[in-house]
This record gives sequence, C-alpha cells and structure tokens, in this order.
Amino acid sequence: MKKLLFTGLLSLLVFSIKAQLFIDNSYTLEEMVMDFFDNSCVSPSNISSTGTEESIAFFDAGGTDLGVMAGIFISTGNVFDAIGPNDGSATGTAMGISGDTDLDALLGAVTYDGVTIEMDILSSDSILNFSYVFASEEYPEFVGSAFNDVFAFYMSGPGLSGKENIALVPGTTQPVAINNINSGMNANYYIDNTGGQLIEFDGYTTEMQASVKVIPNETYQVKIVVADAMDAIFDSGIFLGIESLCGSGLLPISNNLNVSVDGLTATVGNSTKYAKSYFWDFGDGYTSTEKFPDPHTYNQAGNYTVTLITNNFCCSDTSLWELEVGSVSTHSPAFVKPYSFGPNPLQDVLNISMDDEKKAIIRIFNALGENLWSGNVIGDAVVDLSTFPHGLYLMEINIAEKTYVEKLIRE
Repeated sequence: MKKLLFTGLLSLLVFSIKAQLFIDNSYTLEEMVMDFFDNSCVSPSNISSTGTEESIAFFDAGGTDLGVMAGIFISTGNVFDAIGPNDGSATGTAMGISGDTDLDALLGAVTYDGVTIEMDILSSDSILNFSYVFASEEYPEFVGSAFNDVFAFYMSGPGLSGKENIALVPGTTQPVAINNINSGMNANYYIDNTGGQLIEFDGYTTEMQASVKVIPNETYQVKIVVADAMDAIFDSGIFLGIESLCGSGLLPISNNLNVSVDGLTATVGNSTKYAKSYFWDFGDGYTSTEKFPDPHTYNQAGNYTVTLITNNFCCSDTSLWELEVGSVSTHSPAFVKPYSFGPNPLQDVLNISMDDEKKAIIRIFNALGENLWSGNVIGDAVVDLSTFPHGLYLMEINIAEKTYVEKLIRE
C-alpha cells in the first residue's frame, strides 16, 4: 500500500549560509523559459537555442554574492566548470563550435563557442526588462587585449530599428564585454572574484538590467548570445535571473515523488523541479541526501513513513508517504483510527481524544520538520496553539508502536 499523506509548501525562507553555485542541466530550455517567464506580462513561444548540451542549465546562486539568485545559465564552455572555488588562473573548455555572426560584427573580430537563446515574446506591458550577470575567465589577465569576450541581448519587432542590442553599459552605447567592464573601466559594475570559494569565474558584473520599450500586444524577437572572442579557450557566461520579464523573484518547490514497494524494498521516484538540496528519511533511521536515492531495503515488515524535504535559495517543500512493506497482517478494523481530534482548520486550542484511554506520544511539526510541541497523552488532551502562526503542520501520533500522521491547517 502506498499513500501520499502530505505535501506542504513554505516560501520566503532566508539562507545566510555561504554555499557554492549550484548547476543542474537536467531541464530543457523550453521548460525553464515557460516555467520562469510565461506569466501575466509576457507569453514566450518559438523557443530555440544553439550551442551544446553542456552549454545551458538551471542555476541557483543562493549563498553567493552573484546578485541574481536563480535562473538560466548559458556558457561558452561546460556549465559545470562555473562551480567554485576559483582556482586563481584562467581556465575553460573549448567546445569546438562556431561563434556568432552578430557578435562578430559587434566586435569587429572572430568569435568562437557561441551560445544563443532565441524566442518570440508577446508582451502586455510597454517595457520588457531582463536581469542578468555577465561572468568570464578572461578577467583580469586579458583585459585590454583582443580576447574581448562579449554578450548581447538583441531585440527586434514593431517600433524598433532593426535588431537592437539592449545589453549596454549603463549610460553608454557600449556592449557588455571584457574591455568595457573591468577593474579599470566602469569598475562600479565589476566584481573581482580572484580566490573566491563559491564561483569559478575570475570576475563578473554586478546585477545588470537590459530594458526596452515595446508596443503592448505585439510580438518581439529575442536573441540572447554570448561567445569567446579570438579563441575558444577561456569561458564566459550569462546568468539570466528568474525576475526577468515580470518573473517572480521566488521559485517555489512542489515535490513530485512516488514510492513503490517490492517485498521489503522501497524504490522512490522523484521528479521534483528546481530544488538544490534533498533530504530523505525512510522512517527506520535510514536517510539520504541524493536526488535519486538507491532502493532501500527494510530489516523487517511494517508500516513506515517516507519523508522528503527539499530546499532552494528561497523555498522549501515537505512531503510524506505512508507505506506498508513486507508481509503485514490485514488490519481493516485496526486501520480505524483509535483517536479523534479537532477542530481542523485549527483554532487557538486543539482537542485530542484517545479511544479507551490509550496512551499516545504526540508531536507537532511545522513544514520544515521542526518539532513545535510534544507530549504524552492518556485519554484526552488540550494543546494550546495560540502562538502558532498561520500555515500547514503535521501531527505525529504514536500508539502501541504504530505511527499515524495527520495534516493540520491554521488559517
């Protein structure tokens, strides 16, 4: 038997602990664009890309000082090379692909390892805004040289003069490139990451904005492109924030899992999206932090609860499954719960009653799995909830070595 007991979403978590840049290339570009930017302001369509499978990924920069917290990362090298620590020297991966003709013309130089994201956007707003950070391994050694890696945000459509690059150094007509933003030029937009522990790139810009006025309810063409200039050795990349195009600055997680049982072995499936950490508890003391934990074999038959807690830079989700493993005796009458409780939705007090004066150990958890109340109950009990904030809770009731889990809601 398998049953989803509870899934609770908790947003607006703040993580101050420093953490390395997180990269996950298991999502398609179309999936990320639609998840992040299909909203009341814009409708994306005709989404495409150039580059390699290693060039585009989801990123979570929670715990770093990157400026944009999460979104789509495109790199002229392997996306996983962006994970820190910084090794203090220029490194990179030549992908063996051509550059971009638009960037060739912009620089007046040959480019290599060009990576693009292209889409059409129908906007209900009069201004489109993109938040991004440009980063490179060409910093700081090759500033002022011909190895002037560059990035552009091309827009075209009604009211625009052809294909316009809207990713410019603020207050100028200069494109965002190594030689235009560095420690000596427009230095207020530059961050030196030499020796940094969380991100590999030697340097990157502050959070930048690319904005353009458009005609509402008209369709525009977008081309986001980055390339290496003059050689393909040292990488550059763009971190496109989820807050772009009226996107939310938050990225709620919704756990999506299932558990199958074969004898004493439980196998979990997990298609949760945009989490950067996973904590599994199989209910018998065995835990895992893998996204896809190996099948787990229990030592004995029984009823267990599998818990999954996920987190990203802003949000968390907790899900629990009740399952039976091995040869468990039929308990149709026994499955009638030997207790009652109420009211639910909760008020300031929760009344709990045990059948036949049974003894129970009761614990109440919030959506993060933190124990907020616990006690031994014989017969009836009244729990004071007046200090509990509104939200979702779990009540665990242990009676005669059997555990029940109930979802509580305080509106």
